Amino acid sequence: MRVASDERGNSYLVMRKTKHSPMADQYRRLCKLIGDDPEDVLAGALMPYRTDNWRNSRDEPNIEISADFWRDTILNGRIEQVFCVGRVVEKTVVKLTNARLMVEMPSGWGTAAIRRYLTVGGVKVYGLPHLSRFKLLSRTSCLSQIADLIEFD
Repeated sequence: MRVASDERGNSYLVMRKTKHSPMADQYRRLCKLIGDDPEDVLAGALMPYRTDNWRNSRDEPNIEISADFWRDTILNGRIEQVFCVGRVVEKTVVKLTNARLMVEMPSGWGTAAIRRYLTVGGVKVYGLPHLSRFKLLSRTSCLSQIADLIEFD
C-alpha cells in the first residue's frame, strides 16, 4: 500500500530512509540563514496533490483548490514573510496576495533571478528558483545575493 501522507511532521525535516532530498537540505539552510528554527516555520505545498512533472491542464485546477486557504493564511496578519520556491508558486502567491514587485536581482546562479514583493499589509514575498534544481543555499555567491534580497545587514 502506498502512503499518501506522512503525519510524523514537516516533510522537509522527517528523515526519509529511501531517498536523499535536496529540498530538505535547502530548507534547513534557508531556515538557518533567516535565523528561524525549522520546526517553527510553516512549510506547505501550494498544490495539494503532488506530481513529478508539471502539467497545466491537470495542475492549475489543483492549485485553485487551495487558493482561498493560502490567501487567507498569508494575509491573516501573523505571517511576516513567505518564501516561494519555483516560478509557478511565486506567480500564484503574488496574484493571490496582490503583492507588488520591489526588487529583482541576479541569484548568483547563471541567469536565474530572485525577487522580493510586498503586500499592502506588509508581508514580504520572496521568489526563488526551485531549490531542488538550483541549490542556491549551498553556494557562497548565491548566499550573499539572497541575504541582500532579504535585506540583512
